[in-house]
Amino acid sequence: MRWRILAVATLVFVCGCRPEELLSVHPSFTDRDLVNKDDLVGKWTEDGTAAFVAIRKGPDASYLSRWGFEDVNEVYETRFVNLRGRLFLDLYPARSGKGDRGLFSKLEVPVHAVFHVEHSEPNLLLSVPDVEALVRKGPSSLDAHSVVRGDVRPREVQGDPNAPAPGGTGGGTPSLLLTYPTHELQDFLVAMADDKEVMRPYVKLTRCRPLYGARDLVFDKDLCGEYRSQPADANEEVTFLAIERCGEKAYVLRSRTKGTPDRIWCHLIRTGGFNILGMFVENPADERDPTGAGLAFTPDACLALYRKDAGFALKSLSYPVVKHLIDGDLSSEDRREYEAPESYDGTFVRIEKDIRKASSSGEVTCSGGSSK
Repeated sequence: MRWRILAVATLVFVCGCRPEELLSVHPSFTDRDLVNKDDLVGKWTEDGTAAFVAIRKGPDASYLSRWGFEDVNEVYETRFVNLRGRLFLDLYPARSGKGDRGLFSKLEVPVHAVFHVEHSEPNLLLSVPDVEALVRKGPSSLDAHSVVRGDVRPREVQGDPNAPAPGGTGGGTPSLLLTYPTHELQDFLVAMADDKEVMRPYVKLTRCRPLYGARDLVFDKDLCGEYRSQPADANEEVTFLAIERCGEKAYVLRSRTKGTPDRIWCHLIRTGGFNILGMFVENPADERDPTGAGLAFTPDACLALYRKDAGFALKSLSYPVVKHLIDGDLSSEDRREYEAPESYDGTFVRIEKDIRKASSSGEVTCSGGSSK
C-alpha cells in the first residue's frame, strides 16, 4: 500500500550516504585498540536532511549504531578504535536472525566499514579516502590487497582525457574492499588519515537535541484501540493497527500489513492546537518506562494526528516544522497548510468488536487496546 506505519517512521537519507565506501574483510582493531566513547552516544543528523545515525551503548567497549536513510533502517555492531592517537569507527552488520547482512548482503561474506572520526561538539565528521585518489597514489601493496567496486580510472590513465572508460567491478560510486590483515590494515589507515590529498569528508553530522521534554507529553486513553487503514484505491493493502498504553505517557503501536507485525513506540504531544506523534523505531532501554533516557525525546519521525469521528488521519511533519510548532513561531502560511491539509499520509478507522469477530482467522493478530 502507499503508506505504512513503519515506512513513515523510517526517515529519508537525502544525501544517499551509506557506510560502504571503505570496506575491509578483516576488522580494523584488536581488543587493546578499542576505546569507550560514551560521549558520542545519542542521535546524530545531517544538516538539511532527515538522515540520522543513532548510537547506543553495548557491553564493554562495544556499541550499536542504527543508520536511517531512504527506506532502510539498519543496525551495526560499532567499535571506536584508537590507532596511534587517531580515532576510527568500525561497523559490522549486526545479526538480525534472518541471515541479513544489511548493506553488504550482495557480498559473499559480511565485511567491515571503516571511517576516520573527528569530534568537535556538537559536530561529528566522518571521513574516508577518495578511492580514485587512493588508486592513483596509494601504497604499492594496495594492488595486492584491494578490490575496487564501481567506476574508477586506473592510476596509469588518471588525467588522460583520451583514456578508456573507468574500470571496476560495477557501476556507481566507487568503493574499496581491502584484504589487508588487521596489523597491516591499521598501518594503512593511519597513513591515509594523515594524507589530506586522499582523505575527504564523507558526512558531517550534528548532535540531535531533544525536540521536546516530559512536560510536553500527554496521554489520551481514547486513542487506544484497534484500527484498520482506509486504502486510497483497490491496489492498496489494508494495514491493521493496535495502539496500547506503555508506561505513564507513551504508547506502543503494533501494525500488520503482511508478514511479521511491526512495533513502534511513540509519544503524543499537544502544542499550538496540534496533536503530534513522536515515533521511535528503536526499542526503548526500559519498556516499563519508555519516556526515559532510552528515547531521550529525539523521535525518528513525527506525524500530525487529526482526530476523525471513526478514527484518525496522519500526516508526516519535518523536524523543523515540529520545532516551530512547539516554539510557537510557525508562519501563518505553513500553519494553514497543516491545519487543513489537502491530503493525508494515512487514514485509519476504529475496529468495533463485531468487526473483529467477523475478521478472517489470523488476519488481525495484534493485541487489543488497553487504557490502563
